[in-house]
Amino acid sequence: MKSFEIEREIANSEGYQFVQRIRQFSVSTSIFGKNFLEFKKHVEAEIEPEYFFKLQHRQFAQQREDGQLETVRLMHNFLASAFSLVEHTRNYYKKHYDNESAKFPEYQPEVDKRFANNPLANFVKCFRQYMQHFQPSFISYQSNLTESPEGLKAKIILTNDNIMLFKGWNSKAKQYIEGLNGDLNILVMIDDYHTLVAEFYQWFIKRQGEIHKEEVSTLLKMERNLKEQKLREMISHFTTSKTFNNEAFLNAVRDMYNQESKRKFDNLSYQKQLEEMIFSLKANGFINKFQEKEIRERFEV
Repeated sequence: MKSFEIEREIANSEGYQFVQRIRQFSVSTSIFGKNFLEFKKHVEAEIEPEYFFKLQHRQFAQQREDGQLETVRLMHNFLASAFSLVEHTRNYYKKHYDNESAKFPEYQPEVDKRFANNPLANFVKCFRQYMQHFQPSFISYQSNLTESPEGLKAKIILTNDNIMLFKGWNSKAKQYIEGLNGDLNILVMIDDYHTLVAEFYQWFIKRQGEIHKEEVSTLLKMERNLKEQKLREMISHFTTSKTFNNEAFLNAVRDMYNQESKRKFDNLSYQKQLEEMIFSLKANGFINKFQEKEIRERFEV
């Protein structure tokens, strides 16, 4: 079978379709993850003791206000990407498993356990509505009283008074609010929620890998066959045409090795690399006597 025929077979395989789905889905998790990291980095920079202390002076009032506005903007992006990820996941499952629920029966119970009944998850869900449909949150910057940065401990909060202005909290979200015993520490909240989400998606991807284990195993075999067929075609071209570059040929053969073998191969002298290459090609049935002779002549082995 020619390499282009194997490529066509791979593209039509269930394993390849599954891998492509996962890659496309990872865009949503990546956006959420990057929004989290960007938001967290900004918050940590805002409450860094020396910087926070400096911003308390009157001449830095505009810089302080700009930083607070940026905090609200990044929080909006974080919450929006969290909701988008929820919707994308729901649609992804519905499209690929809803008609085959027996294939992935653990999904909904796991979602219910981790999110539907979780106070933090419900708070974040309602908080997005607070931000997008009620008002941008009036965040506050808070610290202990100190005359120098040493010993300063700052945090960005949403006060309990501002939280309670919103009447759309569901019962589970209210449970989370009651557990705060006061104001909401923004950094703690986003850290905890990101951990909750990340752990779920680690399970979600891993479980699908288990479900589609056979398809992926078949795909890997097909990809290995493709790599070997391309090598055979390249050897045929190399040994019948003088236009094929020696270095390109050597690199193509080298790519057949695993990482550990590549390191050993790279530590050999050039002459020993060539001998190892020929030995390996012969041992794996990639070259015949005529091709071995041509390779030796091309490399003057």
